[in-house]
Amino acid sequence: MTFRTRAWLTLSLLVLATIVAVSSLGYGLLNAQMERARLAAVDEGEAVLNAIELDIQRAASEIKTWSAVSDVTGTAASAADRSKPQALARWESQRYLQSDAAKFLRDLSLLSERRFKEIFFTDARGYVVASTNPTSDFDQGPEEDPPLGEGWWRDARAEGWNIGELEYDQSSTFYSIDISVSLTDDKSFVGVLKAVYGTTAMLAILDQASAGHGGHVVLVDASGAIVLAPTHLSATVGNAAMGVGGLKAFTGDTGHAIETVPWGGRSLVTRIKPNGRTYVDQAGWTALTVIPLDQALLPATARQQLGLIGAGAFIAIAIALALAGLHIIHHSAGPMGELTQAILRSARGRGDMTIPHQEAGGELGALAQCLARITTRLRKYDIAYARHRRRMQAARPPANDAEAARRRRA
Repeated sequence: MTFRTRAWLTLSLLVLATIVAVSSLGYGLLNAQMERARLAAVDEGEAVLNAIELDIQRAASEIKTWSAVSDVTGTAASAADRSKPQALARWESQRYLQSDAAKFLRDLSLLSERRFKEIFFTDARGYVVASTNPTSDFDQGPEEDPPLGEGWWRDARAEGWNIGELEYDQSSTFYSIDISVSLTDDKSFVGVLKAVYGTTAMLAILDQASAGHGGHVVLVDASGAIVLAPTHLSATVGNAAMGVGGLKAFTGDTGHAIETVPWGGRSLVTRIKPNGRTYVDQAGWTALTVIPLDQALLPATARQQLGLIGAGAFIAIAIALALAGLHIIHHSAGPMGELTQAILRSARGRGDMTIPHQEAGGELGALAQCLARITTRLRKYDIAYARHRRRMQAARPPANDAEAARRRRA
């Protein structure tokens, strides 16, 4: 195998090793970045669930505080003295919106920075007494909805308070959660206070959430329907075509997968369940973080590009060195071959050989000069040996020559 062949094989192995190393590095970077993106998605989903839970619990605590105010409990207790026709006439004439109690409720709404879109309370029979907004029904109690009244009214009376499901409220015309608290006066049940808590604060939480690079978080119920989404994805809320019940991340055991979401392209989808027995848990909500795949892998792609640039530079340097070596070999192979041929002829007794390239510089010239000196000495030895032989023949006696001739003839 010639030196040139070995050089080409070495260069090929270097390029192949570099390609394998870059491929392995790229694969490792993608896996590591995918894991980092998944962990970021889990952290962001948990943060969203905790923030929404805290916001709802804070709203419920605020409403419980209102239920202890005498302007509410006293008005609800005195409303029981009105007959049903009187209470109904008052509701039909909308005087329940103009009373001092209604004004007090509107003040509470202002103090809460209008987070509650509607606040009203009933008496012990379920008749509406005062409200910040017109209500769609007059009777919330057992007479209109036997045997125990509407669900929120019944549960608030039985349990002391109730947090409803996220739903579209026809009175306030937006998605909301109704929070209800029973009213007592001298430990006697006198009515129920209901506040329709808007999703503005929860939407702000979702709008501010950013899972990884360019990701977002949506809330889904147990069936996979989206119940709350960032503002730019509001069209997905309650849209059956946008449900995620069929996604592997929603139905699988791992809780995460790379798949196509109905409102976007290929994404890293992660499902996060709430911890503990919270309202969010009881409502059956889970957070779904969605990170577009190109955004999830963006840092790894950047590192891959840097790695490819470095690998390209390494390959370019290796090729340049190999070409330089081949150039040197190409220019030195001819003179070396000539020197080799001269040495072989000298070894066969050609003492008259002239050693080439003695004028060349560097190691090649030094080697040629050394071989020339050796050849010169060998030539001198040949001349001296020939002279000595002639002398010996001249000094030999004639008898010896005759005997030698006779032997040759025999």
